Amino acid sequence: MSTDALVVHTVAVPDLRMGSASWDGKSLVAEVSVGEGGSIYRLGPLETLVLDALRRRPGTPEQVQDRVEDGAGVRVPRETVNGLITAFALRGLVESTPRRIAPPPPGGLRAGPPRSAPWSGAARAAWAVARTPVLPVLGVVGLVLAGLTLVGTVTRWAEVSAAAGGLPSLSFPRILLVVLGVVAWHMISQVGHELCHGLAFVGLGGGRRPVLSLTFLGPIPMPSTRLDGLGLLSARWRGLVVVAAGPLFTLAFAAIPVTAVVRSPAGGAVATWGAISLLIDLTIVILSLSPFPNTDMTRGLEILTGTRQLPIASARFRQTGRVPASLPPTTRLAVRAYPLLAIVAVSVALTWATCLLRSLT
Repeated sequence: MSTDALVVHTVAVPDLRMGSASWDGKSLVAEVSVGEGGSIYRLGPLETLVLDALRRRPGTPEQVQDRVEDGAGVRVPRETVNGLITAFALRGLVESTPRRIAPPPPGGLRAGPPRSAPWSGAARAAWAVARTPVLPVLGVVGLVLAGLTLVGTVTRWAEVSAAAGGLPSLSFPRILLVVLGVVAWHMISQVGHELCHGLAFVGLGGGRRPVLSLTFLGPIPMPSTRLDGLGLLSARWRGLVVVAAGPLFTLAFAAIPVTAVVRSPAGGAVATWGAISLLIDLTIVILSLSPFPNTDMTRGLEILTGTRQLPIASARFRQTGRVPASLPPTTRLAVRAYPLLAIVAVSVALTWATCLLRSLT
C-alpha cells in the first residue's frame, strides 16, 4: 500500500500569455490571456504576483504564498491566495490537478511546453501576408520611400507651396476634381496607415486578428484599428514597431504625391492635387508623432516607459504629487515630463500650421 500523500497542485495553463505590468497613475496593471483568442483580463499588482508564481512552476496555495512573500517581500494572507487561485480557475487561467507526492523527482516539477491555439481559416486568409517574409521586405521598402519623401519635400518645398497655393487659379471643374482626388487619397492613405498597424501586429506575434473600423469626426472619416492584446507582445520593441508601422506607411505612400508635384506641369491640376495631398499626409504624420492623447507617439511612449494612458497617469500625478519610488526610472520620468512633452508638441503643431497657411496663401 502506497504511503504517498495526495496533494492538489495548481499551475498556470500551458498557453497562458502574460504581458509586462504598466503604471496607470494608481497601480500597476498587467494584461493576461489564454491562447490567441481568449478574453483579456487586467490584473492588479498582487494578482500579477500570484499568477506569475503559478506560471513559473506548479504549487500548493501554501507554496505560492511562500514564493510571493519571499520574492516580493510582502505579506499575503492565505485566504487571499486561495481566493485569487479560485478566481483564476473560474476564468480558465490556471488548472488544478492531484499529484501523488513521494520524494520529489530529480529536477522538481515542470510545466509542460506551451502550445499555441490554431487560427481560424478566415483570420489566416485575411492576414496571411503578415506571416510571410514579404512583411520585412515591405518594411525596408517603406523606409526607403519615406526617406525619399522627406528629401523630396525639403528640396522641392518651393514647388510644393506654389502648387498648393495655385488651387484658386484653377477652373471650377478642376478644383472639384482636385478636392475629390484629395479626399479619395486621404481615405486610401488612412486605411493603409491603420492596415499596417494590423499587419505588423499580426506579423510580430500579436496572435489576434485586428479590428478595423470607421468613425467620423464631423464629416471627416477616421479609420481606426483596435489591437486587443498589444500589451501581451513578448518584447517592447515589437510593440514599438507595431506603433511605428502606421506613420511609416503614410510617409512612404506620400512619395506618390511628391512625384506628382515634381513630374507634372507647374500650375496644373495634378501638381496641385499632389501638393495638397502631400501637405495633408505630412500633417497626419506630424500629429501621429506628437504626444497628444491616443496618438501613435503616445502609444509608443507608453510601451517604452511601462505606462498605461500616459496623459491620465500624468494628470493623476499632478493631483497627488507622488510617484512610487519602486517604479522604474523611465516610468517616473514619463509621468513627470509628459506636460513638457505636450507643450513641445503644441508648439510644433502651431509652427506647422503657420507653414501651411503661408504655403496656401
